[in-house]
Amino acid sequence: MIRSEFTILKVNMVFLICFISFFSMTSNCFGGDNLSYRLLSERNVDAMGGLVKRLVVRIEIPEGRTQEDVEATFKKAVKEIYASQKKLNALSVEGFRPQDDKTGQTSIGEAVYAPNGNWAEAANETAPMKINITLGTLYFKSKKVIFEKGTIVEFVSSKGKDIEIFKTQGNWRDENILMVVKPGQAGKVLESKITVCNKDISIIEYQIEIDGKVGWVDESDIKASN
Repeated sequence: MIRSEFTILKVNMVFLICFISFFSMTSNCFGGDNLSYRLLSERNVDAMGGLVKRLVVRIEIPEGRTQEDVEATFKKAVKEIYASQKKLNALSVEGFRPQDDKTGQTSIGEAVYAPNGNWAEAANETAPMKINITLGTLYFKSKKVIFEKGTIVEFVSSKGKDIEIFKTQGNWRDENILMVVKPGQAGKVLESKITVCNKDISIIEYQIEIDGKVGWVDESDIKASN
């Protein structure tokens, strides 16, 4: 009798383990939670002496989601954040990728929850609250290859001209030119900097060491050395 009960218990345990394993595999196959996000910051931008309550929230969204998933993530974030506030006339939720500078421009898009879905109508107390989501293309583009620190690269020029190396990052004026190099000359990567121009465009700049000198170039000016 005891042995029979032990056998039944053992079978049930095996069934439970198999079920948990199957559930885990199934969840992985369907990508798990595709609506998760991480809160980054909140900023009050009230108007009319504080009578009109407006809030800007920045969130991080993992990479690899479809447009439908991203839109659903924004809707979920708007619903949860709005519900956590005492009173808001308008809410803006800006999305960022994990690798972005979170103090810059949004790289994914924005969801505005306001009267008629319009941030500028925050003071309108008679219009219905609506959500307006605008997405860019940057999030959905193929991920760029970024050269790691120590990588030996070769300078290139699409027009066959010499390449200008700049003293500081983000300043491409003539007075900031450090030196000029020929196509084919080699250098070593010291640092990379991703700048999101808007939700459709980003650029990568590299700090390069060339012949003992250190300067910055655009991603289009270098390639992996053979």
